[in-house]
Amino acid sequence: MKVFPLICISVIVYLSKSESETKPKNIHDSFSLFLYIQEREIQNLSAEIESLKNSQNLNASARLDELRGENSRLKYRLNILKRVSDRAAGVSEKIR
Repeated sequence: MKVFPLICISVIVYLSKSESETKPKNIHDSFSLFLYIQEREIQNLSAEIESLKNSQNLNASARLDELRGENSRLKYRLNILKRVSDRAAGVSEKIR
């Protein structure tokens, strides 16, 4: 894998967008600038990943609470239906 051309292209693209007074004077400054840019990009991506992890946890937690509430309501309804069913079975036995 040849990284050098990629680095050069990245630095050239960045330099073409930079102010003339901030342009590096030599190749060492160019690489320093490139490494600085890459470090900033890594920091930004890391922060974005953490942000997404936290928001997914919050969404999962909210969804879990919602499902637990629905589960409780369904259990309550199931108990009512069981009682009604047991009473209906008891009445039908008495009729026989």
